[in-house]
Amino acid sequence: MASGINYLHTQNNPILHGDIKSSNCLIQRAHGGYMAKLCDFGLAKTKKEMMRQTVSKSAFAGTLQWAAPEILRAERYTLKVDIYSLGIVYWELAATKRPYDDFEELAIRPYVLANERLEIPDSTPSKFKMLIDECWSPHPDTRPESSELVKILESILPQGNYLVASVPFNEKVLNKIPRNDDSSSPA
Repeated sequence: MASGINYLHTQNNPILHGDIKSSNCLIQRAHGGYMAKLCDFGLAKTKKEMMRQTVSKSAFAGTLQWAAPEILRAERYTLKVDIYSLGIVYWELAATKRPYDDFEELAIRPYVLANERLEIPDSTPSKFKMLIDECWSPHPDTRPESSELVKILESILPQGNYLVASVPFNEKVLNKIPRNDDSSSPA
């Protein structure tokens, strides 16, 4: 998914997907594993369209569980909202469940706006845990650019291994990221 987002974000007129979430990710068998592809571009906007956006407290579009804090605050936003949402998808891969399932819907917004985040399972590899933390930073400027995100993923995934999810999404996740941080793992 990071490569797909990077493709959108690096066009001459960059494109914001605007609704990154697990259900907008199609999974297909490929290369002995699975490949994720983005779908549902109904909320997509070009950078030029984002610059003309008006801010309205009542005009929320997207899906609450994956929405970045700046969207929840009805502020102007950038391509970094896709990175935040991808961080939530990565949390889903690590936790093998949907985000905020244990929350009342009205409790999600104040939780996120208080800079609280879902607990990342202890079984999550440390480098992947750090990546999730970077993606869902409350401050858009500290989230990685899409191109940086791709490089980080390439550095933590061993050559030929993929982080893959079974379909449907809530089935057990196959996580092939190395579980140790020794020097034999890619940097």
